[in-house]
Amino acid sequence: PVFTSHEKMEEAGAGGCSVISFFMDEYMKQVLDMQDVKGMVINPGERSFFLGRELLESILEEHRRQKTKPHVAGPNAMFTEPNDVPEGFEEIMREFIANNLDEVEKVWFTGLADGEDESWLIAVKTNAEEPGKLFDRMNTMLCIMGTPGPVDYMVCDQSPWEGAKILYDKNDTKLS
Repeated sequence: PVFTSHEKMEEAGAGGCSVISFFMDEYMKQVLDMQDVKGMVINPGERSFFLGRELLESILEEHRRQKTKPHVAGPNAMFTEPNDVPEGFEEIMREFIANNLDEVEKVWFTGLADGEDESWLIAVKTNAEEPGKLFDRMNTMLCIMGTPGPVDYMVCDQSPWEGAKILYDKNDTKLS
């Protein structure tokens, strides 16, 4: 079993158990190294889901593919509505950030069009010393959710563009 937060572990009745904290992609690799394990269950209980070995391999491959495709926006890049956003994406990401990423203060979300290339852009206000690790954790969750394409990340202290849509705000109880 894998729990996305201490609260989810307690909700499932596993409170008081020993806990080891991992980045999701690292744990997925370990699960795949265990020959007799068929997969992993995320948040066992009422709203759990199972990730079998083939799906874990696929998620890790997509995670590697997206990590190895850095994107630097060109001079004609434009912010757009993000394409192919899965239903419930914003709610799931808000919950994931609130329960797992204490170092995040705000998150903005948009699409980015740069010539023929389109991606999502996630801008983050954070006090993380190494934002790259934070982005890896977010990217792993996005891969689990089956995002449709590349995702770009950036760090910022305030709204990164005019009219940016806020996805998460630690200080706004309506959003967090």
